[in-house]
Amino acid sequence: MSTPFRHVLLGTLDVPGHEREFIILDRAELRLIRVIAQRSGELTNFGYVVLEHEHAPDEADPARPDLRIAAEVSPTEQVAKRRHLVSWLERLSASERLAPLGHPGPSVPYARFDGTRPSLAVVALRDPTLGRGRNDEAVLEFSWGSLRQLMPVTKELEARLGGGPTITHRKGWQHAFGRVPRFALAAYTPPDHGYCRKLIVTLV
Repeated sequence: MSTPFRHVLLGTLDVPGHEREFIILDRAELRLIRVIAQRSGELTNFGYVVLEHEHAPDEADPARPDLRIAAEVSPTEQVAKRRHLVSWLERLSASERLAPLGHPGPSVPYARFDGTRPSLAVVALRDPTLGRGRNDEAVLEFSWGSLRQLMPVTKELEARLGGGPTITHRKGWQHAFGRVPRFALAAYTPPDHGYCRKLIVTLV
């Protein structure tokens, strides 16, 4: 049965000193948006949500051109089917001809952003592993073009993976995640000390 709802919650981004952002897939326009809301109900990843009074921010952020503001993000009782998620994310997958999120490196100076590149990207994963990086962060590593890329995961995602165990093979992923993930959702953080970091928000 089809659903009347157009927005699917993919994950959240909580950065100290900044407002919580909800990362949402708009299936009607097949795009990713990040939403700051005045209020939110009890939400579940991959659940359909309703955005009340959604609009563009008063001042555009060149590092986050896909940012939206909403009075409220409300849950529904419906959850997106995995096969639908996979289909949408396949169509949104970034090209390996460019670095993930467009710029190389783990972080990018805020001054380099001009509002022309999205701050969210779907990454089709090849040979993903999970390990520990600097400051003991959980880090996702995957093949991208001819290189291996490393990106820290959010604390929320680390907790969902059982505290970020080292995962180097299929059995490890099946134990921690139930399957080997096919896609990762990458996002730039809001600026901190003049830089925006790359983080992995969710896995599918």
